[in-house]
Amino acid sequence: MSNFIKSHKWVIIATLIILLQTGASIAAIIEVYILNMLPGKYFAMLIAAFIVLLGITVGIIIPKGKNKGFRYFRRSFGTVMSLVVATVGIVASVYIGHLNNTVSKVSTDANSSNKIGVYVLKDNKADGIDKITDKSFAVTSTYDYENTVVALENIKEETGKDILTTKYETVTDMVDALFRQDVEVVVLNEAYVSILEDLKQYKSFGKKTKIVYEYEVAEEVADVRQPVTNDGDISDDSMAKKPFILYISGSDTRESTLATSRSDVNILAVVNPVSKMVLLINTPRDYYVLTSKAAFWQYDKLTHCGAYGIDCSMDTLGKLYEEEVDYYAQINFDGFSAVIDALGGVTVENDISFTSDDDYFYPKGVVTMDGAHALSFVRERHSFADGDNQRGKNQMKVIKALIAKAKDSTTLLTNYTDILASIEGMFLTNVSTQDMADLVRMQLNDMPDWNVISYSVSGTGASKETFTLPNKKTYVTVPDQASVDKAEELIDRVYAGEILTEEDTIIEDSTTSQGTASQSVTGD
Repeated sequence: MSNFIKSHKWVIIATLIILLQTGASIAAIIEVYILNMLPGKYFAMLIAAFIVLLGITVGIIIPKGKNKGFRYFRRSFGTVMSLVVATVGIVASVYIGHLNNTVSKVSTDANSSNKIGVYVLKDNKADGIDKITDKSFAVTSTYDYENTVVALENIKEETGKDILTTKYETVTDMVDALFRQDVEVVVLNEAYVSILEDLKQYKSFGKKTKIVYEYEVAEEVADVRQPVTNDGDISDDSMAKKPFILYISGSDTRESTLATSRSDVNILAVVNPVSKMVLLINTPRDYYVLTSKAAFWQYDKLTHCGAYGIDCSMDTLGKLYEEEVDYYAQINFDGFSAVIDALGGVTVENDISFTSDDDYFYPKGVVTMDGAHALSFVRERHSFADGDNQRGKNQMKVIKALIAKAKDSTTLLTNYTDILASIEGMFLTNVSTQDMADLVRMQLNDMPDWNVISYSVSGTGASKETFTLPNKKTYVTVPDQASVDKAEELIDRVYAGEILTEEDTIIEDSTTSQGTASQSVTGD
């Protein structure tokens, strides 16, 4: 046996090397197959390349030759070649496996949450929930009562004590009672704090109060995963085959997790993947709209809808434009900044030279920004005469820049994992993993040149009561109906397959043109 091994030693070694190369190649192919983002022709080319390389390796290593020196050289070259291919296969399978895992986490693990805070006045000596369980807790049944009940039940479970409650008609009634010291404790969804502080009389709420207990209630999100077919074809129901509207929401939070809050960015991306047309429609955050949260569609500020959940914002925008909003993609401020950094920054054409509230200076002209500067760029409105309108335009400039980068196959492939990893836990979408795969595969296969234009609806400033703040007047933007009608017309034309230009966004025979609304520069 030892003589056999000795005489066939190289054959055994060569076989092990080839098996290593084959195993690494198969592992890489399987991971690419599971990912399902590589177009069929490229997947076939990948398999063919591994087979050809394997055949070449076998042809070099296995056969014997009479020339000992040449035979030694051939074996050495073949061994190095096989090990290089095996290494590439191993690295690729690990990388793509990580990508598969990241895609799964982003599309299934990200969940929004409601943070319920138990507030007392700042000078209250209580430093924990156990110190105030003998007090009556002020609650309101008109705003997020379901989550309030869940938080109270958890307090009871933790402390073993029944919690007495005093109900108030509205949140502001409840807070007024706290300020008057009629009650010592209020229970409030933390998303409502920023809404309260938009009103002058409650601007100091955060300074006057403190949280002695906090409970996080997960927001239920429908599981939209679809099985990956891997048949190489894209179904007619896929996002890659039919027009759709995607609601892009910027959550008004700066945390590593996504919490229910006001929506600071409200952009509809109307996409026709057949004509390769994208229309971005910006709706000002203060737009005075009929909200689906109210039983009889009462008026509220668009930004308030975000505090009731992403579905409320989608339904409200759908009602405004008389269109069904199909999908959403919500990201918070930290996630937005992380995406920009993962892409290596973005470049935009800046219309107006300004210094932001964060003391970042943006000169007029071409500006390249990292994540922090891009975030400040899209949030700024106090520096502009038309406030929210210019902010909306800047937000769409950055989205256009992101789309431009996504059109580059190199950027898409080299940064895809970093992009997804950077927003893990800070991004929420109802786009299925199958649709994600279809869209990426279509882009890599066709490398189309997308046409992207933007449009902003406008309005005039007013002071009105809202569903969220009844009996309190707050600043709103009353819609200019001509601009809303124009948005509806543009959406219909994109769905019909037309290729639009910026000139198509001009409203004819109207003194109200996009971006000319009178906007408030107060509030956040």
